[in-house]
Amino acid sequence: MDKKFIKTKIKKILEEILDIVNLPEDASDKNIDEWDSLTYLTILTKIEDEFQIKIDENNINHFDSYKRIVKLIINAKK
Repeated sequence: MDKKFIKTKIKKILEEILDIVNLPEDASDKNIDEWDSLTYLTILTKIEDEFQIKIDENNINHFDSYKRIVKLIINAKK
């Protein structure tokens, strides 16, 4: 799985869940009102399913921005 594929897939996931067209590169729970705690859990579940990874208590709090999610998935898929 290459970086471009991961970025594109995560962007699509976030756009779908957040109901946003053209998600900005700096998207995070700090600047997207729709990215609340319930949405956060929905994002985690979808990412686990789509990338077949397990998010645990060590990294569950790190999925708060598009850039961080991309970085975490890339590292998980190495």
